[in-house]
Amino acid sequence: MRGLVAAVALAVLCAAPASSQRLMFGVKLAGQITNVPTFSEGRFLAGPTAEIKLPRGLSIEMDALYKRGGYSTTCCVNRQPGTQIVEKIDEKTRFWELPLMLKWQLPLRRIPVFGSAGFSARNVSGTDHDYGTSTFLGLPSASMSIDSRGPATDILNPWTYGPVVGAGVDLRAWKLHFQPELPYTRWNDSPFYYFTKPDSLAALLGIVIAK
Repeated sequence: MRGLVAAVALAVLCAAPASSQRLMFGVKLAGQITNVPTFSEGRFLAGPTAEIKLPRGLSIEMDALYKRGGYSTTCCVNRQPGTQIVEKIDEKTRFWELPLMLKWQLPLRRIPVFGSAGFSARNVSGTDHDYGTSTFLGLPSASMSIDSRGPATDILNPWTYGPVVGAGVDLRAWKLHFQPELPYTRWNDSPFYYFTKPDSLAALLGIVIAK
C-alpha cells in the first residue's frame, strides 16, 4: 500500500514540468476535533503541503502532517513477596499522517469552494522510559534503581490507513492562498492495543504560495 501511494506521487510530480500546471507549496496547521485520547495523543498537527493544479478545476495535493503525544504514570507494586517497586513510565509518541488528495474547485464565481477526496496513511511510533526503585523490605532493607528504555509497548499497528473526504474555501491574496478546510478520515484500525474511534475530523488551515 505504501508503494502504491509513493508510485502515484512520483508519477504526478514527474508529469508536472511537462505541462502548464501550477505548483503550490506551503504549510498546514490543524486541530483535531474528534478521536483524541488525551493520555496518548496530541490534538494539533502541522507540516508541509504541495499541490499541483490540473485542468478543469482539478488539482492533486500531498501533505505530511506531524503531531506528538504521550503520557506519564507512576505505579507502586509488590511483584514478589517482600519486594516493593515504585516505577514511573514516560511514553512519547509521534504521529505522521500522509494524505494524497484529488481536489475539485467548484464552478462558483463568488465563493471559491472546493471539495476533496483521497486516501491517507498514518504512522505511529514511540518510546517508553521506565525508571524508579526496587526495594527489598527485609531487615535491613535494600534498594536498587530501575532505568530502561525501549519502543512504546502499547502500539499495536504502526501503520493504519483510511479514505479521506473534505471541503473548504480557497481565499487568495496575491500569490498567497489561505485554505480553511474540514477533512474527515475513516481509519481502518486503532494504532494502539486499546480501542480508539476510527472517525477523525479536523479543522485545518493551509497557507500556500503559487509558483
